[in-house]
Amino acid sequence: YTATLLNTLSNQVSKEISITEIKPEVLVFKLDSLITKTVNIQPDIKIEFNPQYNLKEPVSVIPKQVLITGPASVVDTIFSLKTEFKSFEKVEKSFEKVVPLVYPLKTEVNPGKVTLKFPVEKFTEKEVKIPVQLKNKPEGIKVKLFPSEITVTFMVGLSEYENIRPEHFRAFVDFDHRTSGSENLEVQFDKQPSYIQVLRITPQSVEFLTENE
Repeated sequence: YTATLLNTLSNQVSKEISITEIKPEVLVFKLDSLITKTVNIQPDIKIEFNPQYNLKEPVSVIPKQVLITGPASVVDTIFSLKTEFKSFEKVEKSFEKVVPLVYPLKTEVNPGKVTLKFPVEKFTEKEVKIPVQLKNKPEGIKVKLFPSEITVTFMVGLSEYENIRPEHFRAFVDFDHRTSGSENLEVQFDKQPSYIQVLRITPQSVEFLTENE
């Protein structure tokens, strides 16, 4: 309480000085424990490539995790940290960039910066023919698809061009998704390489014909 502080200060100053009041009368201190924990890093970036160039694989962060220290009430609510926003244009080759981290006041981060690695390569167009599988075929009924295979056209990095094959894809149509009055089923994928960019699927739907077995 400031009344006690008033008496203490009055005894420490000369008699010519008179301390009559201290405001506020009560000082309140909020105490919080200090904790440290490990959190993941999320790159906050925007990349624009020159034509036919793209990422060979996702941007990597080094290190992937950092230590954040601060009041428990603050740190307990933090599960990841972002980098400072960075924008890159006309990219056509691999590069690295050291970027600072963004973190709340009253906290410390170690390390305070991370390295972002951008593996870039030239992409080219390729196409493969793959069979269309049928899901949820009713019992006692034959279902024929026309055509029974489709062509997938996509962009792929030069380093993977010779490796990619039809078995890396799996296309299907779902008989349960047919609509009244239509004899077409939309082609879907449940398997395809993550490092390609699909340009088009020809055709995007196939006709079906049913007959009793």
